[in-house]
Amino acid sequence: MKELMRNKLSLCKDKLNAFAKKLKAPSLIIKSTQGIGVIEIVLILIVIVGLIVIFRSNLHEIIANVFNEINSTIAEF
Repeated sequence: MKELMRNKLSLCKDKLNAFAKKLKAPSLIIKSTQGIGVIEIVLILIVIVGLIVIFRSNLHEIIANVFNEINSTIAEF
């Protein structure tokens, strides 16, 4: 079963590569990459920090509500 799936995946990649050649695109549209580069991590961190800055007041409200709920639940015990 696994071998059949590998063959089908290989066939799909071959078809995509042939299509890419017709479009004069890079030879591999879909390729496996090992690991994540530093640039990707930095960009992800920039997006996360930007979202935190934009939604700071909303996040503060949500966190305060969660802690209040936790404290009230603990007080009930």
